[in-house]
Amino acid sequence: MYSLLVSPQSSCGCFECIVALVPEANGVLIVNREFGGETPLGLSFTQLASSVGGGVQTPGFLGVGKLYVTSRKFISAEGGLPRVVWMPKDLKDALRPRLEARAKELDLAGFVDKIVPTADRAKATVMVKVGFKNYDERVLPEMSSKVLFMQTTEDSNKTAGQTVLVIPETALAIRDGRRVVYQIKNESAVETPVSVGTKFGNYLEIREGLQNGDRVISNPDAQIADGTKVKVK
Repeated sequence: MYSLLVSPQSSCGCFECIVALVPEANGVLIVNREFGGETPLGLSFTQLASSVGGGVQTPGFLGVGKLYVTSRKFISAEGGLPRVVWMPKDLKDALRPRLEARAKELDLAGFVDKIVPTADRAKATVMVKVGFKNYDERVLPEMSSKVLFMQTTEDSNKTAGQTVLVIPETALAIRDGRRVVYQIKNESAVETPVSVGTKFGNYLEIREGLQNGDRVISNPDAQIADGTKVKVK
């Protein structure tokens, strides 16, 4: 009875909101009847309603009341409130006190502010807000960052929750069968042997050889050797 995917409950057509699956985000969106724009699925409330109203049962779509969103039974079969990735700002503001109370019950600090009304179906992206648990003074306003969500492996399980040092994969060079990088010190390249660990997309974990803050040449070619003069652009 409380599932979005398995025999979702039918609605007569008087529902206030529609809950719909967003596969790209592994979550759901919630759109209210008053919202006149398009959702991240590229469909408006009226267009989505054809998959819900009149007793129609469509897995992945559910017609609900606004207050049901903050219920303990809200799509409990699929994980409940934590699965919400998008809703219109007006709806979030209207439900904010109840959403924050429910998020507190679930120990989801800051969860409500992470639900932002910005998504791009063409790029399969959903904007989120993040905070720093341990702030680094080198992070400045307006800086951008690239975040990769990787498939879980045995090695990544070992590093989960730990801070790891990474470098671009292209910074690693093989010299005489050894894995090395070239640090930049006093405008010269310094060949430094390293031990690598888990691969994170286009980045490699460095387990030995470098320290946080060391500068390396991002893509050393065959002409780069120990002592080569370099100029930082």
